[in-house]
Amino acid sequence: MVLFVSGLYYPCDLARGDDFHEGFLKLSSADNEYIDSVAGRIDENGNIFLSVSKEDFLDAGFAPDDLVEVWFEGRDKGYLMPVLKSSSGLIWGKNYLHIEDNEISINRKDRSFAKREYLEDCVGKNVVIKLKEKGGFSYDGISKDIDDYPSLKAYANFRNVKGASLGENALYRSFHPGLAASKYGTRNKVADKLAKKNKIKCVLTLSNSRKVLKTKVSKKDTPYYYSLMKKGKVCATKLNGSYISSKAYRKGMRKQMKYMASHKGPYLIHCVIGRDRTGFAVCLLEALMGVGYDEMADDYAQSYRNYNHIKKGSLLDEYMKSSIDDNIEEMLLYGDGGYIDPESADLKKAAECYLKNALLLSDSQIKAIKKNLSRDY
Repeated sequence: MVLFVSGLYYPCDLARGDDFHEGFLKLSSADNEYIDSVAGRIDENGNIFLSVSKEDFLDAGFAPDDLVEVWFEGRDKGYLMPVLKSSSGLIWGKNYLHIEDNEISINRKDRSFAKREYLEDCVGKNVVIKLKEKGGFSYDGISKDIDDYPSLKAYANFRNVKGASLGENALYRSFHPGLAASKYGTRNKVADKLAKKNKIKCVLTLSNSRKVLKTKVSKKDTPYYYSLMKKGKVCATKLNGSYISSKAYRKGMRKQMKYMASHKGPYLIHCVIGRDRTGFAVCLLEALMGVGYDEMADDYAQSYRNYNHIKKGSLLDEYMKSSIDDNIEEMLLYGDGGYIDPESADLKKAAECYLKNALLLSDSQIKAIKKNLSRDY
């Protein structure tokens, strides 16, 4: 049930003093827009449909591209997400509030939101949507012009992954150093030069099979990457990030992690633009080496700052950072089970469980990966 007041919707049962609304009020200010609803049903894809109609939602002042926070009864934190008519522009694993037909639903791109968040029992429970920023889901596209970026490293999304037990210059991530594509400008050439400058010795390629890679890499354009391929220092696997939970994805990741266990760094991990498939692999290794949640989330969001000029510390930046949760939740599936807030999870244990139970690595292989990543190069 909702109450319409001065063009805005406010939770009408706040005066009841129930635990859910009391907890929500402690974390909210009274001058924001809210709409109070109930989880009505969950479809076969794990999308949670709400009782509020599309018409009432829009009449309340919400609109596509707004950033909102969604609170579910029984949870002590809200989920930051954009309001969208279509998820076509979203990368897998990201939460969004979907406006479709005359219904409103809470979704996760290519995932089951309800299952991932252990909210399969939420039907009939309260849900509150809070406006966080009008039109906040807006950012620049990826430009191919090098002059649009503050540095060569930002242009090629090239950086050293640091923190906790990771050795100095042990792990890097970047744009695909061997991919020539006009829409991305000369990023491959820049990434190749940076790989050489940073003395990369082993490359984990997540976007191409070795057979396909041989047809894409140019000795003339990217000579360093080409030389590493010739030396057998590039482990190539084509992974589809939309199917991160699939057997095929795990098989590809197993190949990459076994390669890392048997080869010393410095390592470079990349897919095409070095953001999401790369993001999962890097997240796994960061967790294994003891990097904390905040540092992992910050590193993940850096790719969006680099490519799309998203301002660090902005609300949109916070949304991109929160997308790391999908990667962590994938690892947590192979642990003790049950809902665990990614921010408070034992990430090192989660990574070890994923390597052992999902990728079927031996204790000695996991130990070898840790040893290779803890070295200074």
